Amino acid sequence: GGETVDIADLGGNVVLVHYWADWCDICKKEFTQLEQIRNAHPRLKLIGINCDNDLQAARQAAEKAGLRWPQLHSTGGYNSGLAAEMGIVSLPSMILVDQAGKILSTTVTASTLERELNSISK
Repeated sequence: GGETVDIADLGGNVVLVHYWADWCDICKKEFTQLEQIRNAHPRLKLIGINCDNDLQAARQAAEKAGLRWPQLHSTGGYNSGLAAEMGIVSLPSMILVDQAGKILSTTVTASTLERELNSISK
């Protein structure tokens, strides 16, 4: 949509950055689970980073999936741009950031996210 997303604006919340692409079926299967977890944890904010090579394809994929959280596009796919800056070498990948902006995990998955969130709130 052209808007700017600044993770600092989400301070006080736990943020999950989800790297995905339309060609990654596993990534797309996680959307429903991520939405359910987000609904159960109101302080969890999701940010998607689409790693398709083509921006238009990325927009169409996000629209088709009905994603209701901010989506950014990693220009050049996961070999450059926002993905390469964070060392993403495979999809899906997720980065979990705590309320203070500290990276808690770079190995979290949709199936382990609930457990990670519960350990934060203890």
